Amino acid sequence: MTGSWIDRISGESKWFKASQLERQGRLEEAMNLYLEEAKEQEPKSLALSALSMLSAAKCAAKLGKKCASEYFEEAGRRYEKYGDSIINVSPNSSAWAYKMASRCYNWAGDEEAADNVLRKAESLLEKIGEKAEKYFPLFKQYRPKKDER
Repeated sequence: MTGSWIDRISGESKWFKASQLERQGRLEEAMNLYLEEAKEQEPKSLALSALSMLSAAKCAAKLGKKCASEYFEEAGRRYEKYGDSIINVSPNSSAWAYKMASRCYNWAGDEEAADNVLRKAESLLEKIGEKAEKYFPLFKQYRPKKDER
């Protein structure tokens, strides 16, 4: 067998390939591959589509691109749609998706949407007897170092 274990388990996954590019600092390429994956996965897997869009947004933010907030907003919509689609099957997973949507909307600067979807998560968790916890960032906000400005 040749290649790394990641190559062997990821197969044709664009998300894994984009993740490798991101780790190598090839952010523009990674962002474009994440966007392709988000589009391709949307009809098949809303969760993977949302994750891919969030990953693209993260790359865009690191690159200082204005489209980052648009990508965060779209990731939020996809997480929210995913939460809506699984609410009757898995309320816990639905609440998790709503919290992810809230984070994405927050990063996009849409506080109203972030608060609305967080309330959906809290209400759902209350109904199933869980306590909603304040979320922590999925990643640290990228800020260029002084010498990179």
